[in-house]
Amino acid sequence: QAWKNQGHQIIGSRLEDSVPPEKIRFSSRGILLIGNESHGLSRKAESLCTGFVKIPMTGDVESLNASIAASILMYQFMKDS
Repeated sequence: QAWKNQGHQIIGSRLEDSVPPEKIRFSSRGILLIGNESHGLSRKAESLCTGFVKIPMTGDVESLNASIAASILMYQFMKDS
């Protein structure tokens, strides 16, 4: 909660009500929250988020390993900043 009160942008990864990373302008004060593969983010973590992002996937892919997803999103955010 302190990060949110200090004006940090907190972006969480999830499938529902999310946008692809290129639709988010990730700030230098941004924080990226990644949930685990089977359960995602906790409700408490989601309540702190100022926005949500997802990695577009095709075919029958259901999820990515959390470290791989974090790497893809951090790369995309750094590339676009």
